[in-house]
Amino acid sequence: MTSMLYPTTNPSAAEQMVVARGEGPYIFDRSGKRYLEGMAGLWCTSLGYGNEEIIETATRQMRELSFSHMFGGKTHDSAMMLADKLASMVPMKNARVFLGNSGSDANDTLVKMIRYHATATGQPQRTKIIARDKGYHGVTVASASLTGIPTNHNHFQLPFDALGVIRTGSPHFYRSANPGESETEFVARRASELEDQIIAAGPETVAAMIAEPVSGAGGVLIPP
Repeated sequence: MTSMLYPTTNPSAAEQMVVARGEGPYIFDRSGKRYLEGMAGLWCTSLGYGNEEIIETATRQMRELSFSHMFGGKTHDSAMMLADKLASMVPMKNARVFLGNSGSDANDTLVKMIRYHATATGQPQRTKIIARDKGYHGVTVASASLTGIPTNHNHFQLPFDALGVIRTGSPHFYRSANPGESETEFVARRASELEDQIIAAGPETVAAMIAEPVSGAGGVLIPP
């Protein structure tokens, strides 16, 4: 398996698969065998492999400006255009956009922003974040602590206690409903449990809740 160390993988048990190329919704291994890439990479290649518009745009950008950081107020046109486009799509006035490198990085930044806001507003105790069982939010220390999947915690001494994560129940009706419980009753119970957790933790200590509209890595769980 060469010198590669794979993420979230048991190297003694995993069978190596070498992807050679991609085309549209398909990927191909070294032998030319074709696979339908149903996950779209990690939900990030929904426009397909070998998309000519993306290739041309990326090539043009690399020729024009291959890298520029944004520390200390430094920026560039492409970043500003993307930020303005994203801000126009959210239902918030005067929205601001912080660009990250990945979902894990973005959620780590979210944790820092929550703590920055708590300190800036004179509420240093308001740092706890509510996160759901089976939710997925990343693999870095902070984002994996928010994640509610045991394989992201086992062997890593996570969740990181200092983050003060409050774990609430999954919205998975099929697996989590009580016998004879209707969807309406299930939703009411989950809401009541969440309220009880906030009261127990101290409302003045709770800063935010992070949740996926539809849990992906936790099982594609569609809430009632």
